[in-house]
Amino acid sequence: MKLSEWLATPNPDGTRKRRDKFATDIGVTPQMISAYCSGRNWPTKERMEAIVKETGGVVTANDFIDMQQTEVAQ
Repeated sequence: MKLSEWLATPNPDGTRKRRDKFATDIGVTPQMISAYCSGRNWPTKERMEAIVKETGGVVTANDFIDMQQTEVAQ
C-alpha cells in the first residue's frame, strides 16, 4: 500500500492519522512525509525501516517503486 493511502485510512478507533505525528514518530519533518507521498524523495534505509515498523508492515519499500508487473517467459 502506498504511504499516502495508508495515511488516508482511519485508525482502528476511527480517528484520522496525522502526518505531523507520523513524521515525528519516524524522525522526519511533515514536509518530508509530503515529499515521500508525492515521489519527490525516497526514504533512506533507516527511514524505510521506521515506516515499515510504524505501519505494521502495511507499507514496504516495494510500495515506493512504481513498476508494472509483467509475466516472465519460462
